[in-house]
Amino acid sequence: PWPKSRDYVPYANAPYKSLTVEKAVQNWIQYEGNVFRFPGGGTQFPQGADAYINELASVIPLDNGMVRTALDTGCGVASWGAYLFKKNVIAMSIAP
Repeated sequence: PWPKSRDYVPYANAPYKSLTVEKAVQNWIQYEGNVFRFPGGGTQFPQGADAYINELASVIPLDNGMVRTALDTGCGVASWGAYLFKKNVIAMSIAP
């Protein structure tokens, strides 16, 4: 269930570790025990997506309902969009 599924996915859902090897230095996905963990950081958010969103919120009104949707292009694993959901902002995340 959400929001736990944003951070963890059972390994059995997609039993392939190749992405954890290919993207290991980018902090997108990690294999731990029987789950894949998504740290919410990645190359674009070294302090995590929440920290970046809070920085954006200092200049963009994310908390008052003025911004309801966002488009995230080149999103990688879409952590930005997943973390925006806490601010009641729905993101369309598109990556190659």
